Parts: sequence; C-alpha cells; structure tokens
Amino acid sequence: MPGCCGCGCLGSNKNSEKDPDLIQGRRALHYVFKIDDRQASLTFFKTVLGMEILRHDEFDQSCELPLPPGHSDDAELGPSNWSRTLVGYGPEDTNFVLDLIYKYGNKTSNSKSEVLSIEIMKNDIKPVLAAGGIMAEVIRDGVKGLTACVIEFDGYVFKVFECEGDDRIGRVVLAVNDVAKAEKFWMHTLGMSKVNESLFYEMRQCKIQFKAMPKWNADQVVGRIVFAAPEEQLPVIEEKVLKAKGTLLAEFANAKARASISVPKLALLAEMVNVKIPLTSLRMSNGCLVQVVMLKDLDGHEICFFGDQGYRLYSKPDPDAEQRLIEAIEEERKQA
Repeated sequence: MPGCCGCGCLGSNKNSEKDPDLIQGRRALHYVFKIDDRQASLTFFKTVLGMEILRHDEFDQSCELPLPPGHSDDAELGPSNWSRTLVGYGPEDTNFVLDLIYKYGNKTSNSKSEVLSIEIMKNDIKPVLAAGGIMAEVIRDGVKGLTACVIEFDGYVFKVFECEGDDRIGRVVLAVNDVAKAEKFWMHTLGMSKVNESLFYEMRQCKIQFKAMPKWNADQVVGRIVFAAPEEQLPVIEEKVLKAKGTLLAEFANAKARASISVPKLALLAEMVNVKIPLTSLRMSNGCLVQVVMLKDLDGHEICFFGDQGYRLYSKPDPDAEQRLIEAIEEERKQA
C-alpha cells in the first residue's frame, strides 16, 4: 500500500534473501547531470525547487575520475575547463543531491539523456507552479491516479509531489532495454532491495526505478549515479561485477557454440557490464583521500561507489559555495 504520495513506504521487501550485513551502510549520494547555463540553473534549482547550493568547485584540468560520457574532454575552452556544483535539500550525509557539471564552451542538448524523470517531494509546490509547472496525473511506483506538478528544465523532467515531511529528492527514473534484466543486475550484483517498482539500499533513501524504452542504447547515457559504501565492501562490489561479466561471457560462448539467435545480444551485454575503473584512491579537491570503484551495467549506465568514511570528509557543505558560483558566472560573463 503506497504512502500519501505513492512513496511505497508501507510496501514489503521483495529481495530479502540476501545477507543484510553484506550491504549495510550503503547509501545513494547523487546523480551527475550536464548543464549548459549556470545562471539559469541557479535560478531553477534554488528559486523554483528550493534547493541549497552545497558545494562549488572550478577545475582547470581533467578530473582524475573521468567525467561522465556526456562530457567531452576537449582542450581548455575558457577561463576554466569545467565546474561542479552540488545542489540539494541538505548535506549528502543525509540527502540525495544533484551534481551539476558545466563544461565551458560545450553547449549540447540533453534530449537523449538516460534520466527520464526526477521525482521530488515538497511541502510547497507554489514556486514550481509559478515557474510554469503543470499539474498532471501520473503513475508513480506503479500507483495510478497520483497528481504531480511537472516541469522541464534543460532537457530534464521534474515531477514535484506535494507531500508532508522534509523536502527531498525521492526517485530517479532511468531508461533501460529490459526492466527485469536491469533489476536483476542491480539487486543480485549490487545488492539493492525492491519494493513495488523501486530499488534502494534503505527505504528512506532516494530510489531508482527503471523504465523500458524502445531502441535504447548506451550512447544515450550522459550522466552517472553515485553511491557510498563502507570501504571494506568496495572490493566485494568490484568482484561481483566481474563475476557477472564472466557469467555473461560464459553464456555468450555457449550460445555461440549452439549458433543461438541470442548471440549478438549476449555479446553486447557481456561487453557492456564492466569495471570501468578498478578500485583505487583519489585525492579530492579539498585534499581528502577517497577510495572509489566505477562500474557499468547492462545498459551502459555508469555507477560509482565511493568509500563512505573518506567521502563524508570530502562532502561537507561549503557555506561560501553559492557566492563562489555567482563569482564564477560573473567572471565568465566578463570573458564572453
């Protein structure tokens, strides 16, 4: 039975067979988005959605952790190569937030993003309505007849539900080829639980939902989802993904021997699932050393796991973040 806004908070866990000790402490951190206009983004996320500017950093060189596939690694295009702005309804320690990546001089459409919608729970939706949001009947987590204020920004669709409690980002809906196969990978390999149509590590956290899209392909992925896990779990996560890839390769070899019609599809899946960056340690912009492993799933979605202890030291909000963003916007305007 769903909650007041179809959140499924009273549902039952359909993935209870796994050992909870093996996934304890994992949490959803943020989704990486590509933006083309920082001033418009500041207005939308702060004024319309009511989010805080949590952190802002300017970079004049490529990141040690490669940018998501939707961000080119061209030569320096302006006063800085790229910037990162974290926005949300509170610190990442307790909230799922959005990581807005801006590449100087790189203006491209997000119309083919893997993100189909972002669902937000808010006490007051009047600012969203005033900005052009439209009230619409939606299906949320399999529940029909719910109402949300739907607004689009920079190619992304936001569904804002009026709901009691703290404002929060409640769900990210991603495009996939096959929902059942995607859920199996994220549940059995990454250890997520499922209630109704939502996947998560803990019920209160931001949830992931998949939707099958015709002719979906990995070339449309432009972002990345980021989680944290206790440092000792990172080698286990890496091993499980490599094992899943090995299983697909074995199935591919068997199908090829039988001249099965599934050979091309299995070959593609085996190629897609991978450890993109093996477990390593990165020196973050504030000097913190954080362990990280980066993965890819069946549909080409990038999935990043940071070590929880190190990431908590890195992710503390910066009280000067908004001012730093405003100054960077003004500096770019002067350079134009």
